[in-house]
Amino acid sequence: MDKENVYPEKAVITPANEHDRSQLEVLVDEKEAMYVFDHGYVNYETLIVSLIKGSFLLLALRKGSDTQIETFEVPKDSPILSESMVLLGTPQ
Repeated sequence: MDKENVYPEKAVITPANEHDRSQLEVLVDEKEAMYVFDHGYVNYETLIVSLIKGSFLLLALRKGSDTQIETFEVPKDSPILSESMVLLGTPQ
């Protein structure tokens, strides 16, 4: 990947009747890699395991998802635009 070319490193094609979540463990297999998922992949248990293994995840959550967001202040001269901690799911 470089500034001009961004493309997936791998993809898994499955039949339409197979749920996307079944492929999460197949796709997330590298530490310190960034993975981007749509809301079909929201399986908190599997995502937590991925985070513990050292992966970075970007998720599109479903409407009504159980989330709590805490936003932190970022210095004005920082290249970081915003910083937040997002808690997914419930204690159960």
